Formats: sequence, C-alpha cells, structure tokens
Amino acid sequence: MLTAISDIRPNRITDEKDEDYHNRWGRYGIGAWYNIAIHQEWLDRTTRNELFYQNKQWWMQEDIETFLQDESGETRNRIMITINMIRGLIDTYRGNSIAMVVGATAESISPQSITRKEESLQEAMFHTEMAQKMPEFSHVIKEDNAIGNTNKETEQIHENLYVDGLTTAMNDLLTYCARLNDFPDMLPRLAEQLGFSGVAVTNNFEYAGHQRFEVVQSKDYFWDRNARKYDHSDAQGWGNIDYWSPTQVYETCPDLTDDQREMIESYDKRMSATGTNFAFQNGTRTGIPVPTVCWRDTEPMKYGYVINEYGDTIFSRLDFKFDNEEKPKYTSKDAITPPNTPEAKKLMGNAKGNICKRFPDVIRYVQFIPWQSAPDTRTNRKMIPDTVLKWGLLPYQETNVEDYNSSLPPYKVGCWSYINGEAFSPIDDAINPQRFINRIMSVIEQQINNSGGAGPIIDSSAFTTKDEERDATQSMNSSKPVFVDMKGRGVQNMVGQYDTTIKNGSLGMFNLIDAVKGVIRTSTGQNEAMQGESMGQKQAVGVTELMIQRGSIVQQPFYYALEKVMLQCYQAIATRGKRIYIENQRKLVLAVGDEQARFISLSKDMNLEDFRVFVRRSNSYDMLVESGNVILNDLYARQIIDKATFADLYGRATADRIATSLRKMVKTEAEMGRMQAEQEQMNAEQEDQTMQAISDKEEQQQVGIQEQKNIETDKKLNAKLQQIVTKEQAKATYNPKQK
Repeated sequence: MLTAISDIRPNRITDEKDEDYHNRWGRYGIGAWYNIAIHQEWLDRTTRNELFYQNKQWWMQEDIETFLQDESGETRNRIMITINMIRGLIDTYRGNSIAMVVGATAESISPQSITRKEESLQEAMFHTEMAQKMPEFSHVIKEDNAIGNTNKETEQIHENLYVDGLTTAMNDLLTYCARLNDFPDMLPRLAEQLGFSGVAVTNNFEYAGHQRFEVVQSKDYFWDRNARKYDHSDAQGWGNIDYWSPTQVYETCPDLTDDQREMIESYDKRMSATGTNFAFQNGTRTGIPVPTVCWRDTEPMKYGYVINEYGDTIFSRLDFKFDNEEKPKYTSKDAITPPNTPEAKKLMGNAKGNICKRFPDVIRYVQFIPWQSAPDTRTNRKMIPDTVLKWGLLPYQETNVEDYNSSLPPYKVGCWSYINGEAFSPIDDAINPQRFINRIMSVIEQQINNSGGAGPIIDSSAFTTKDEERDATQSMNSSKPVFVDMKGRGVQNMVGQYDTTIKNGSLGMFNLIDAVKGVIRTSTGQNEAMQGESMGQKQAVGVTELMIQRGSIVQQPFYYALEKVMLQCYQAIATRGKRIYIENQRKLVLAVGDEQARFISLSKDMNLEDFRVFVRRSNSYDMLVESGNVILNDLYARQIIDKATFADLYGRATADRIATSLRKMVKTEAEMGRMQAEQEQMNAEQEDQTMQAISDKEEQQQVGIQEQKNIETDKKLNAKLQQIVTKEQAKATYNPKQK
C-alpha cells in the first residue's frame, strides 16, 4: 500500500479549494483508487506477467512446494526448466508495433473554417469587380490575385485553389509534436505495457514551452474503477506515481522547509542503502515516491445567451478567458434576453435575468509526497505532514468548444479488455499453460537424468574365475562368441537384459508440450504462420493465409487499443497543444514556420475553434514507399502523370502523398484548361479582330483607289471643261474687224 491512511472525500461545493483541499483529495484518490483490492490484484497479475517474460517463472509457492518438493519438504530431484513462450508473445507484439505506422490528419469542424472560406471568396469577388471597373489595371490585379474575368470564373478558380491556412498549420503542428516526442518510439513501449497489464497509458504536459508526451508504466497508473469506457475518460479520477531523486524534488519545489528536506534526505539514504522501496513490490526501483492525483472538480461559472460575430444566438460562458487571452470574449454586458424556446428555458433554469450559474467540469490536480511514503526516522523528529509540491487547476484544460461541461484528463489510455472496471492482459491466459510446459520439461529432465544404458546381465556363477569374466566381456565388446560351461543347465537361465534408457512415454511428453503450445497460440492469436515459423513443406498456401487471417482477427483488439491511444495523443495536440504554443510564439515559429505561425497566432478565434483528428494504421514507411513506387510506375505507364511528377515522387512518396499530388495536379490541370480555353477564346477574338481590321483596311484601300480614280476623272473633266471654256471665251472675244 502506498499510504496507510486515506481521508474522506472532500466536498466539492462547500470546501475552500486551497492547498489543504487538494492535499486531502490526493490522499482520498490514493486510498480509493490505488489501495483497493481490485487494483492490487491487477498489480500482482502485471508483476507476474513481467516476471514470466524475464524467465523468472519458478517463484510461485504452488510450483515450488507441490511440484519440486514432496510431502516431507524434501526435494524430488527436479530442477527448474523453462521454455519461455511469454517472451515470444510480447516480442511479437513489440515487433509488429515497430512496423506499425499511425498517420494523422486534422480537420476543422467549427463554423469559423466555413466563414474563412466565404471571406476569401468575397475578397476574390471584390478584386474581380475592381478588374472589371478598371480594365486598364486588370492585368496588374490578376497577377496578384487568382481571379477570372467573370464572377463565375472567379468562383471556379477559388474552389480549385483554396486551402485553409489554419487547417494546414494545425497539420504541421501535429507533425512537429509527433517528431518532437518521437511517437514511433512510443509504440513498442506502449505495446510492451499493453501486453503485460492490458493497459497502455501516456501522459501529456507542458514543459519549457512545448507539449511533451511520456509513456507511463502501467503499474504506476491508477484510476477510478467505476469507469466503463476503454479510455477511462468517464472516470472521476486518475493518477500515477513517479519516483524522483531528492534533487528533482528540490528543483520542483524550492520552498520546502528544512525539516522536509531532512526527511527526504533521510528516506533516500535508507532506500539507496537497502535498494528497496515498499511501494514497489519487486524491490527494483528506488527514489522518492511522488503520486500525482487528478480528479473531476466543479467550478461555478456564469452562462448566458450572446450574439456572436456571425449574428448567431449561442449559449456561452461569460467573463471567462482562456490561459492565453488577455480579456474574456463575452462578458456579462453581452448577455441578451434568452430565446423563447424549450431548450433555452431548460438551460437557463430558474435564473432571474439574462445570466444563470452553471457548474461545468474542470480538472484539478495535486502532486505531493505522503508522509507514510517517506517517513522521517530521525531520533528527535517532528511530525511532518504531507509535502505538497504542486496543486491547482490543470493548466490548458482539454475541452470541447461545443461542450464546455466536459474536460478530458491528461492521461491517454487504451485497454485490451476492460470488463466491469477490471483490466485483462492478452497473456493472462498463457501463464498457466506456460507453467504446465515448465512442469513437463522438469519431469522429462528428471527422467533423462535418471536414465542409463542397456546391456546383458550374466549370472556370475557361470564363471569360475575373474579371468573368465574378463574374457567374456572382451568377447562381447568385440562381437565374438562367449563360451560358458553351464553343466547342462542351459544359457536361458543365466543371461538376461537390462535397459534404463529413456522410454517412449518420456518422449511422448514432447508431443504434449506441442499441444500445450498450440493452446497458447490459439488463445493469443499468435500461431506459427503469424510468427513466421515453418509448418512443413506440405502446408498449403491457402491454409497458411487462413491461419494468418484468423490470427490477425484475434490480435485486432491489441493494435486497436494502440491506435486509440495515439488518436487521443494527436487530439490532445489539436486541442491542448495549440493553446500551449499560442502562448509561446517562438516555439510556435519553430514548430510550423513563420507563415503558418501567423495563421495560428493572428486568429482571434483560435481558442474557440475545434479540430478533429483522424488516424489510421498502416505498414512501415519503407513498405509504404515501395508500394507507392509500384503505383507511380503504373500511373506513368498509363501517362496519367508526367515525367517531372514521376521523378519528384519516386522513391520517397507514399500512396497518400501520391493521391494528394494527383488531386493537386487535377485541380491545376483544370485551372490550366480553363486558362487555356480562355486564352484560345481571346486568341480567336483577337484573330477575328485582326481579320476584320485587314478587311477594313482593304476596303479602305479600295475606297481610296476609287476616290483617286474619281479625282483623276474629275481632273480630266475639269481640264476638258477648261478647254471648252477657253475656246468659248476666245470665240466671244474674237473681232474680225480688228484684224
């Protein structure tokens, strides 16, 4: 037991939530969730499974007293022999988890994402209208903005090319945190813990401006056994035990008193000398046991109906701000008259006015050292209470924006089998068959050890001297005849056979071992085909595939539990991690880059936006790339992708990346086709204009020629008229008398 005394549960409503309140909750949590019989039994089973994996399988009193010893307590000449099947089972789980790849993508489910897309479209429409009104500047506007000549074209372009910057930034943040915390390295350790105890646990917290994840050893984790969900999210409390060095305690809590430091030093000195720790049964861990207890608490808050920036009437918290906000988004002044609907009346209850009081879920925690865990054994010691290191509201509460009344714990849990508050391991059923195999091997070894050789038995009265016995022995060793004088009594009565070699009954026990191994493999789903063992040349391929399929079905709950743990981790990044990084702008820039950090940090509604993460299992990265190369070869052979895309993706792209590139290429081709059609239309119009201009020019030339002809004709007519006029004038002025 971690503590000898546990307090009565504090009152969430009336008690003052100070340090003493948190300390009493911590003691209650340990007493109610850790020191109970069902949890201690689970710890014993987990310890047993770990010992069997370490090949320490002959430690149970039942095996030692009833099998290795007789009724009088004397040994039966049997030794401890094992064929470790448990290690193979756990290593198979670990090996498959190493080859397991969990991919994650985030999608926004908040109305803000739709609003951002509409605002982006409206901005594009505005630029289109400006280009239409100012055609002399249209080419400049189109260079800076992806718009068309008409609103319909602009809408099509926007649909093809729009990408939500905030969603892209969130996916980059998921990738960064997964690499920072080395998620692939967590999988085999989680698989190991899940195999031993049936429970895989991670804990996430803020450290140095980053969100960190660590694998919690399942024996160090405890929870409220009233929980019924496999992820324990419906539990009333959770906790884990860390084992700290004194220096780590002093660094975490520099305000300790001298008596508390002396107590810690005295305890650590004793534990280091003995190498034991009463809180850990195997005696393999030392350090100061520091339990962390989290529980669901309640906090009175103001609620009311407000009108958000989109004009919608919503029910929201008032006078509440997140950790990284300077002021609340909605205050009591923003409360409006509730709608006259049954739902609004139910939410407002008996409240008078526009504001009501609600008691949503919050997570509180305490980190402390119980005085029973580190008692002070100095001669003149004082009574030192529990040493409380940290306490208060859990920072960066992981909540659903659409449901403020629910908070998620920092522990991300997956169970292989969880029935009525009791967790089971996949190798629990393999322990007794393993013990049976060990007993069979011990019996076989004893029989082999007691076995001897085989040979003839000769009556010594047949020989009169030792020389005759020696000669007979030499003759038998040389396969020569042996002559004995039996005085007529016959040889039948003087020669016999002895045989103390191992018999078929002992050899048949090996077949029994194989049968028990089959029982273990059937119950765990790890048959020979799953483990890559040869089953004989006559084994049909279809039978082998069927065995692999059956084994995979049995093992699905194991890897599904690992997948659920990783999903919860990624979801914690999308909800809790974004708040951590918004407060640490420098770390945010390192995580997602300057451009993406701008999307996150400048989004005033980031805290009010929910992202949902979707994960899926796949094979190792090398296998995915190899499969991607096959897809690329097929696409290139069908001329679906061009040579440049093939060269860029070959050898480093998975099927997902190829699909993304294809979608991007199709959208780009659609946009290029639209632009090409537009260009062809413009070229056709320009060609028509050119032809019209040529026709107009030719017509003008013809008109000019005709005009020139008319002018020349007029000139000729004028010349003739002038001649006629001149002649007439000459006639009129001619006087014959003057001549």
